[in-house]
Amino acid sequence: MAAVLGPATLFGSKIISTISETNKASAHRTSTSSVRLGCASCHIPEGLVAATYAHAVNGASVLWGEFNLNYEDPEVWNAEKPRFAYAVRDWLRDTDSATCRACDEEQAIAPVRKRGQRQHKTARETGMTCIDCHYNLVHDKIDPRETFLDAAEAR
Repeated sequence: MAAVLGPATLFGSKIISTISETNKASAHRTSTSSVRLGCASCHIPEGLVAATYAHAVNGASVLWGEFNLNYEDPEVWNAEKPRFAYAVRDWLRDTDSATCRACDEEQAIAPVRKRGQRQHKTARETGMTCIDCHYNLVHDKIDPRETFLDAAEAR
């Protein structure tokens, strides 16, 4: 599916092209492993019905912005980025980071640093999900909402 749904396929969307550029420098694209994740790997769930629904809902939001906002204006785009980030983070939390788990086996993740090892152990024990900690892994840094952080700590 990722090959069919590559960057900027949504009506040649300029915003999708811009966002996909940030992915190219991320750990998901520059890893020493042979895995090279694309937009659909993280943003589109598995299964025809779920994928179609995600395209319809998310695509409608992007299209609305494309037609009603000038994303080419850096001020407009910078004002809108948090909205996109918050929506994706909330969706990932609601789905228990299902698209992360489709590629990453939690038990196979072995952080090198002690802090990472402790955090992953705590996450498994408390039911935290990937996005609770890895919210700035791929795209531009967007500070999380306080409510997002509070919910992660409450787990």
